[in-house]
Amino acid sequence: MTDLAEHFARLKWVRGEIRRLDEQVTAYTQSNPLEVRWSYDLMRANPTRIYKLHLRDPVPEDISIHAGVILNEMRAILDALTVTLAARNGHPDSTNTYFPTGKTKAGFESRDVQRKIKKLSDQDKATIAALQPYAGGNDMLYALHSSDLIRKHQRLIVLGGEAAEMVMGSDGGWFLDGSKIHFINAGPGHPIDQPIAQLAADYHIEFKQDAVVAFSEPAAIKAKPLITTLDDFAGLVQSILKLFVR
Repeated sequence: MTDLAEHFARLKWVRGEIRRLDEQVTAYTQSNPLEVRWSYDLMRANPTRIYKLHLRDPVPEDISIHAGVILNEMRAILDALTVTLAARNGHPDSTNTYFPTGKTKAGFESRDVQRKIKKLSDQDKATIAALQPYAGGNDMLYALHSSDLIRKHQRLIVLGGEAAEMVMGSDGGWFLDGSKIHFINAGPGHPIDQPIAQLAADYHIEFKQDAVVAFSEPAAIKAKPLITTLDDFAGLVQSILKLFVR
């Protein structure tokens, strides 16, 4: 594993950075960036209160920047792996050698993409091809590549998590009565500024909502929690490195 030692060391650094980022994300979500707002819908036969989540504080820029650095390093590890594989095949000073990906299988198999690994052995080329690093093949692997490409302008989003606290009441005092609440989209992962609950206008609920920081794109990881997804990416990179341990 000598010639891959640096790659594994870089991945270890990545995992440490994910844990540090997790601390940043936790501090942000515990600051209660979400609040529940309500308004009357008087167009209905029975006046109704409509409840929506509102983002009070957006995701701090340092979280987005930190996530981008982590994504870039994981993608760079795969490129470094490919250079190492070229060196094993007698090309120690290889240039224009990168880990190949494609928007489609045909794109991956195109001459321009395959040129990136022309200095690798046939066995290593076959191993990479078996990973299916294209959309519709290994979607997570392609998502890692896409996320790195768009990291400079990628927007992290905040979704609602579990309801942290909830009480319900009317003019007669506070009590729980779930039959009078209609939850529209209140499960984990629901979007901001969309109705999450409604009930008769003479009742009222008050609740706090946990926040989840998630990716906005690409499609394969859209709305997936940031830290969980980065951990999944790190696990994927590690599994690829292990394929080439000699």
